[in-house]
Amino acid sequence: MRPDGDLVVTVTIGELRELMREVLRDELTEDESDLSPFMSTTEVAERYDVSRRTVLNWCKTGKVAAVQAGSQWRIRRDSLPDAA
Repeated sequence: MRPDGDLVVTVTIGELRELMREVLRDELTEDESDLSPFMSTTEVAERYDVSRRTVLNWCKTGKVAAVQAGSQWRIRRDSLPDAA
């Protein structure tokens, strides 16, 4: 410990990188919903307490703004009521 009370810890660059990855991964996981303008069909179904099939129907009929990539649908967050 330094005289000013700060604790000094020595880590390797590799350890520091791994720690930063963990912190960033945890942070992104916690705030991921706020970062992406899109939601998955599962996320929308859970938020609105409807089945995933219902959300898929909304996507296919244009009730919500959504994009399809292969078999995956992503719904624009701002096309949902209350900007979910």
